[in-house]
Amino acid sequence: MVPGGGHRRAPPLVWALTTALAVAATAALTLAYGGRSAACRPTPQASVVASQVNSPILSHLPHRFYDVAVAMKNAKVTPPGGTGEFSHHYQTTFDRYLGYVPVDYPLRILEIGLGCDMPKDWGGVGNSLRLWQRLFPKAQISFIEGDGACAEKFRSVIEATGGRLYVGLQADAAAIAQVVEHATSTQAPFDLIVDDGGHVATDQLLSLQGLWPALRPGGLYVIEDLLTSYWSNPVMKADDPGAVIPFLKEAIDAVVGCRTASPAEHSSKWVAWCRGNGTMPQLAKQFLSLDCAAEICAIQKHGSPAPPGVVF
Repeated sequence: MVPGGGHRRAPPLVWALTTALAVAATAALTLAYGGRSAACRPTPQASVVASQVNSPILSHLPHRFYDVAVAMKNAKVTPPGGTGEFSHHYQTTFDRYLGYVPVDYPLRILEIGLGCDMPKDWGGVGNSLRLWQRLFPKAQISFIEGDGACAEKFRSVIEATGGRLYVGLQADAAAIAQVVEHATSTQAPFDLIVDDGGHVATDQLLSLQGLWPALRPGGLYVIEDLLTSYWSNPVMKADDPGAVIPFLKEAIDAVVGCRTASPAEHSSKWVAWCRGNGTMPQLAKQFLSLDCAAEICAIQKHGSPAPPGVVF
């Protein structure tokens, strides 16, 4: 305020700079949110925000994985208007973890299964390879595939990314050991491992246990198609010994309860369990988080160094 109750005008240079900054900020916001639907754009009107169906916690989640997968008809996602039959809803999981990774980052990716028996209307053979190439053009993409004749058709494409093709079944200990040996000897562990292989519950656990040393600290291990554990097929029962679902259920106890800042408060039962006097999955001590959704679980490995806390 100035004497007489008026307002002092800013000097012309300050005014010009302020106006320019405001215009630039508006342009940046328009660019950042221009590609999103109206429901995903931030708005200052509280009444409008309150009337939106979804919270911005969900609606503002990056959706690049979903957009690209839909465009490529990849079965990892269900397209708009789809019933979900013969396709999945993995976009929330992948976008949550990969949506903030720079497009030009040279991610090291390993996927189990090239989809050699995948029909064209589900994306066709090699669709996930093409998906990762489009999402991360500089990624080094490797695959494990049991169908040797089919796999060889993609060898040159895979190796052109800097990745490797491993021919073998996911339950084959020798094939898994080859992957781990190469990743550790070259000091090139994977940022992302995706199990989209045979969908057999025991094989999924064997792969997780076998490939875990090849995962980089802070990396993500994703198990798809966990729905098969609940099918009537006796080969894939969720509660079979050595199946992946019982392991993951116990891993939740390990992740939540076995790393704590107040071990003295634990019951003797849980102290004994966390110390390995029972079925405590020792591998779970290296889990930073275990994030499950429909038909999928994503396990993040502890970064280096591991977070503080007592590990029994």
